[in-house]
Amino acid sequence: MATLYHQLQIKAAPAVIYQALTTEDGIGSWWDRPQLELHDGRPPGWSFRPGPGHGVLTMQILQTQPEQLVLWRCTSHHAASSPASAWADTLLRFELHTPNGGPDTTLDFRHSGWDETSPYLGFCNHQWGIALQALRRHCEQHAG
Repeated sequence: MATLYHQLQIKAAPAVIYQALTTEDGIGSWWDRPQLELHDGRPPGWSFRPGPGHGVLTMQILQTQPEQLVLWRCTSHHAASSPASAWADTLLRFELHTPNGGPDTTLDFRHSGWDETSPYLGFCNHQWGIALQALRRHCEQHAG
C-alpha cells in the first residue's frame, strides 16, 4: 500500500491549525465546507462534496489530540470512474509538531492505504498539495 505524504512549515501556533482541522468553519476555509455526520455507536464524522465527479466523501473521526493529532478514516465508496474511489478505507493523519519550541508548526500529513496501481494516486497527491497550501495560507492569516 502507498502513502501520500506532505510536510509543511506553517507560521502559526498548533492551536490555530488544530481549529482549522477540527471545525466546520476551519475545514471549510481551506478545503470544502463539511457537514458533521453523527453515526449510531461510532464516533462522529464529516461529509464533504469536494468537486464534480467525486460524490460525497465521508470521514469517520478516529482520533483527535488537541494541538497534536487529527486522524480520519474514509468510509465512503464510489464508482471506479471517480477519483474518490481510491479513498475507500484510507486513513488521513494530520500531525502537528513545534520543532525546538519555536513559534512555527510543522504539519506532517499522511494519506495512507492507497493502492499503488491506482490511476488517481498522482492526481490526488497533487490535489492534497494544493489543499494543504490553502490550509497554510488560512492559518498564517489567522495566526495574529
